[in-house]
Amino acid sequence: MKRVFLLFLAFLVLFPSNAHAQSPQTGSITIHKEASSFDSPGLSLAGIEFQINRLSEIDVMSEAGRKALEALSAADVLKGQTLIDAPLYQRTTLEGNVGVVRFTDLPVGAYLVQELPSRTGDVSRAITSPFFVSIPYFSVDGTYYHVEGKPK
Repeated sequence: MKRVFLLFLAFLVLFPSNAHAQSPQTGSITIHKEASSFDSPGLSLAGIEFQINRLSEIDVMSEAGRKALEALSAADVLKGQTLIDAPLYQRTTLEGNVGVVRFTDLPVGAYLVQELPSRTGDVSRAITSPFFVSIPYFSVDGTYYHVEGKPK
């Protein structure tokens, strides 16, 4: 038993793990959808569908990539002027009085986030404008791989 322990200890010394020193290679986007004055009264915020597309050509880990993202408009992406990956879809769940949608295990990159229309019958819901999210998100407070937002 002592020999097994010593072998294990030798293995750890010879092959140290540096997993804590590396940056995460995946992240997440959480969107909090709140009701607006344009929504039909009493309309549930559960089941609202959101779509994200990773912008294939934008390298957010480089200064040039971040500047390219700043100069880009959602309209240009929607017109097909920038390559995007296949879409991912999620529906909101109700948490309190807010609809919440989570996209997890996302590779590093820039993403276009869109709320999809969900009008049914005579009810209406205000749809948020498409917007960009960067994983990681860089701010003066630090670097965030798990981004949360409230679209306007």
